[in-house]
Amino acid sequence: MLLTGPTLLARGTAGTHDPDRRAIGRPRPTRRRATVTVLRGGVDLALVVLAVVAYAQLAGRRSEGTGALAPSGAGGVLGIDPLLVAAPALALLAGTVLVLRLLPLAARLGERYAARRRGLAGALAGWQLARRPQRAARPALLLVLAVATGVLAVGQGASWDRSQDDQADFRTGADLTVSGSAPSPLAQGGLFDDVPGITRAAPVVRTTVTTDGSREARLLATDTAAAADGVLRLRDDLAGRPLPRLLRPLAGKGAGRRAGLRLPPGTDRLALRLRLDGPGRARGPAAARSGLALAVTVTDRFGVPYRLPLGDIPADGRTHTLTARLTDGGGSPAGPLRLTRIGVSHHVPRHDAGRRLTVEALHAHGRFGHRTVHPATASRWTPRVRPDDASTASGGQYAVATARPARVRPRGAPVTLRWTTGSAPAPKPDGNDGPGTVSVEWKPHEAAAAPLAAVATDSYLRAGGSTVGDTVTVRVADTELDVRITGAVRALPTVTPRDSDDGQPDAGALLCDLGALDRALADRGADPLEPRTWWLSAESGGTARAAQALRDRPAVGTVRVRDEIVDALRSDPLGAGPRSALTALVPAAALLSATGFAVAAAGAARERAGDLAVLRALGAPRRRLARAVAAEQGLVVALSAALGLALGTVLTRLFVPLLVVTGEGRAPVPDLLVRLPPGPLAWLVAAALAVPLLVVAGTALRRPAPAPALRTEREG
Repeated sequence: MLLTGPTLLARGTAGTHDPDRRAIGRPRPTRRRATVTVLRGGVDLALVVLAVVAYAQLAGRRSEGTGALAPSGAGGVLGIDPLLVAAPALALLAGTVLVLRLLPLAARLGERYAARRRGLAGALAGWQLARRPQRAARPALLLVLAVATGVLAVGQGASWDRSQDDQADFRTGADLTVSGSAPSPLAQGGLFDDVPGITRAAPVVRTTVTTDGSREARLLATDTAAAADGVLRLRDDLAGRPLPRLLRPLAGKGAGRRAGLRLPPGTDRLALRLRLDGPGRARGPAAARSGLALAVTVTDRFGVPYRLPLGDIPADGRTHTLTARLTDGGGSPAGPLRLTRIGVSHHVPRHDAGRRLTVEALHAHGRFGHRTVHPATASRWTPRVRPDDASTASGGQYAVATARPARVRPRGAPVTLRWTTGSAPAPKPDGNDGPGTVSVEWKPHEAAAAPLAAVATDSYLRAGGSTVGDTVTVRVADTELDVRITGAVRALPTVTPRDSDDGQPDAGALLCDLGALDRALADRGADPLEPRTWWLSAESGGTARAAQALRDRPAVGTVRVRDEIVDALRSDPLGAGPRSALTALVPAAALLSATGFAVAAAGAARERAGDLAVLRALGAPRRRLARAVAAEQGLVVALSAALGLALGTVLTRLFVPLLVVTGEGRAPVPDLLVRLPPGPLAWLVAAALAVPLLVVAGTALRRPAPAPALRTEREG
């Protein structure tokens, strides 16, 4: 009101204090005018200083992860700093006053431009604005305030809405997230195949990795092919390139996804007919002691391997059938499945001996009944020997276990595995040191694997001093892996930045393909990481239907829906309240500016009535005079709208990222992205300028009689 009051009161004094009219016998009030100028400059300076201080304080709070609202005290109660809350209003007032300093300069430039033209309307409008710039500054002040306030409200509202969407995307990572389901991890992948509305699914594993000695970072692993095909919700500006290009290198060349023995669709149980031969074909307890434990690995369509123990088989030379169930708890695997590894484990005897395990037949059971699985083509499987105890690799007088490659045949017995047991010292009498064990595993022959590829967050690169293209060593599940960084992102969904307990900054995170990670772990003898969380993408508009269908299934665990999280965030009063208040302020500012402009226009018309009457008496056409009035006031409206748009845009980009906070008073993750939608801005400008333009038209079309105006001019 301090700034707008003079405008609203200007009608009663219009024409009585014309700065360019010198009353006869009345000295020009230069001392008073200088005093007002000094005071006005002091107000400008005070507003600017307060706005700069408030912005600096607000920016400092945001760098600490908070804002105008921040937890304070031991109880974490949100506290409010009035200066920081008022920062946008202070900046708006300071910016408006400073912007109006440009009006006299613009008026002089307009006068020079109009003077070079031959038309009366432009020249007269430019001369009037240059002659009395402060008269135009009053309505311009209100218009700039109204338009800038509207731009700030539109920008804050659109940016806040976008931030809620981004936060929900970041918390879920996909349209729906399912975790804690009842079936085993292998039997969870098929739970979503026939759910209405679900288009794709991706397994997810989250764990921690150790890098650079003791620094702990987070690891996010998923099926990157599905993630790049619309499952993963990652904001475009968080990555330096499109998501498909970013994730394409992570899965590798894909040979590991196609290798192995393909099982029929719908297989829920495997049965292997096996025969283990050893030296002398032991019988009874001796055969059991010389037996071994057998396990197979099946890989689902996501490339994730699952190790299935089959049980023990004695070395008696007889055929035995061992089975493994693939389904449980109402779930089913994500087919088609492939058998990709066969492994044996046994105690190391005192004397080295040869062993031979023959897989006579492989049967698949399911709703189709049972089928015998035959390899499609002949292939070569290579072994890997891993001592499970240090004593088995002690060397010296004891033999080390060895294994031979195996040939998988399309006909007859599918595969025969041969290896030597190695030898180890006998156990001590006190029983403290049991016999060592050794494991041998065969898998389809592949070329030497490249280092595991991963995408790193910027914080991971900063913490480790790495760049894209570097190869780093990380420890995953007590296994060291070489990881090649192929890309970088600002943040990864579901991985919230956090500082360590000792105050160190966030160590960042890595994103890799789950199948490639598990193959790398298995190649080093470690157990693969099994997913217990799933990301799901839904059809457009079908998220609610898919979520209800999932919740109706007893085997499905907790379902988190991205759209439900968005609704919860938007109903948070901490964010919705300021937005509603700022939106409600826009009509008030528009009404105030319309009223002020109408009052100022009426005063200007009364003040200029004499001048226009003189020009009309001298023969100036009425139409040209109307154009001059419309040009003068229209120029004020257009210039005010442009300055208001510019000021509102600058303030929106400066303050909105600092003001939007979460329900805990923290900065949103990911960072807020400022939006200024052109459609709502166009409607805003049209609404704010509707009344001023009508006033301009009405003033220009007025046809007052020149005689009364000339008499008033002569008597004055």
